[in-house]
Amino acid sequence: MPWSFLFIILNIWSAVNAISPLNFRSLPGWGAPSQPSTTENYDFHEILDENQDFHVHWNVDHEQKNITFELHVRTHGYVGFGISHNGKMFPADIVIGWVKDEQIHFKDRHAVALEMPLVDSSQDWHLLYGAENTWGTVLKVTRLLDTCDPDDYTISDDTVHLLYAYHPDDPADDNNIPFHGSRRHGSKSISLTTKMTPPELPSDVQYIDWMNGKVLVPNKETYYRCKTFTFDQLHKKHHLVRVEPRIQKGHENLIHHIIVYKCADVDRKFLGIEYECYMQPNTQLYPCSAIMFGWEFSGNMDYPEHAGLPIAEPDDDAIYIMETHYNNPELVGDIVDDSGIRIYYTPTLRQYDAGVLMTGIPISPLQVVPPLESHFTTTGFCHRDCLNQELQNRLNSTPIRIFAVWQHSHKMAFRLRTRHFRNGVELEPLADDANYDWNYQGFRYLKNNTTMEAGDEFVYTCHYNSMKKRTAVFGGPSTTDEMCFSLIFYYPRIGVESCQATPLFDGSNTTRGFINELNPQYPWGSEEARAKFKKSLVNSKYRAHCHGEKRSPKWEYVELEIPKPTVPYIPPQSDCPEAGDGR
Repeated sequence: MPWSFLFIILNIWSAVNAISPLNFRSLPGWGAPSQPSTTENYDFHEILDENQDFHVHWNVDHEQKNITFELHVRTHGYVGFGISHNGKMFPADIVIGWVKDEQIHFKDRHAVALEMPLVDSSQDWHLLYGAENTWGTVLKVTRLLDTCDPDDYTISDDTVHLLYAYHPDDPADDNNIPFHGSRRHGSKSISLTTKMTPPELPSDVQYIDWMNGKVLVPNKETYYRCKTFTFDQLHKKHHLVRVEPRIQKGHENLIHHIIVYKCADVDRKFLGIEYECYMQPNTQLYPCSAIMFGWEFSGNMDYPEHAGLPIAEPDDDAIYIMETHYNNPELVGDIVDDSGIRIYYTPTLRQYDAGVLMTGIPISPLQVVPPLESHFTTTGFCHRDCLNQELQNRLNSTPIRIFAVWQHSHKMAFRLRTRHFRNGVELEPLADDANYDWNYQGFRYLKNNTTMEAGDEFVYTCHYNSMKKRTAVFGGPSTTDEMCFSLIFYYPRIGVESCQATPLFDGSNTTRGFINELNPQYPWGSEEARAKFKKSLVNSKYRAHCHGEKRSPKWEYVELEIPKPTVPYIPPQSDCPEAGDGR
């Protein structure tokens, strides 16, 4: 090698090594990694923006009642991060930080208007680390779940909106923070505390993709596409251990949910076909009541390490119907989609078979939400008489453990709650989302060691605000209809899969004429007429349903009242010296 060439190489090497990480700002993208690298391992990770510039990693310590966030943002200017109940800038709990001249600037703030957030008098978000690197800016912060500061957001199991903003430049000082602009901010709905640390997949795990196969999505607001599948190719029993979405890039806002139903007694000639759901003359092709798994605005569905959902059992002649709900409010035409799900399974059976119990109200027009109501509740339930058929024979068997809940409703709902009674005593709710957001309906994993026993009942309530409606909204499959059901995931499996109840409206709905009476010509604008309707619901008995896998009911059309606890549940009190619920 000529000495002159070696001299040039050494000079280039020296120049590169003289550049500190902070100086890489002048060399955008030079040597930057494709993904940020965290300072420690985190259980959870979300990307908040479409450009994948704002990454949030976090861990929750339930014993210490605190949460740690690590933000990685593709900028060398300031970073804004916050929490709100509605996704808007105010009221909101916000932190803003940046690195300038190797000095870290960071403040706990709150927003009360569309203006620069105010600095909190109590600094309860604590900076653990801050730096700039070749990828961008890193801020690592921690705080208590409940800081007892009225200017901070109390983090609970409710859905929250994570706010994000960033700017390419550093502020001049703490009091002069430039506006982030219209394209460098946003929000994303999430549950921070009800996720499960994903378990390691077994070494012999396999997967199969169930895809829609380039379906042409019509220019209609709501479109349900069904496709049938089977696990016949497995030839013996396996355990399903994970389901993850396979959403076509750019179609994240088009797919509202994907649900898989396990339907017995369906003619095998329908295997492998695809069609528009709920529009076939043959009702065998309608999705049945046995929901097995699915995805909706959230991440993977994972099963605990010692339980799996049984598939390809020896007596399993079921057809699986995959229902994809396309939400196309802009009525865009000529969309071709090939989204679906990836199913992970293992031939090494785990200790327990997992099961799914559906409760609430069956999807039908007999769910009625009147208009012009700021707070209207719809309730369905699973009565103990249904569960006791299975649970009374298990008194000395392995306890049945509930590990997750998936609550579902549509756009008018603002709170969903799955209550749990045992012999009249109300236990802690399986799930209670007082800030429900239709745009996020993830699986909620239970932190406590919750069991299902003889004498148990589940009452599921959906809370609605229908002030913007002028006519009643009925239950049905469309986005503009309503639904109210909850899925309870547990192990070991029992024989009941659907345990729901339909209101009789004080005996009025024994004929189809009752629904016709509540058509748009019903005087919903009259307070007296709405009061009459609500009274018929308050005094109503319910038609209870109790089904196993084969669609044949264990019992049905039993008239029962909504279970009520003799001892109500009292939630734990705040640890704050004074009531400080935050926002």
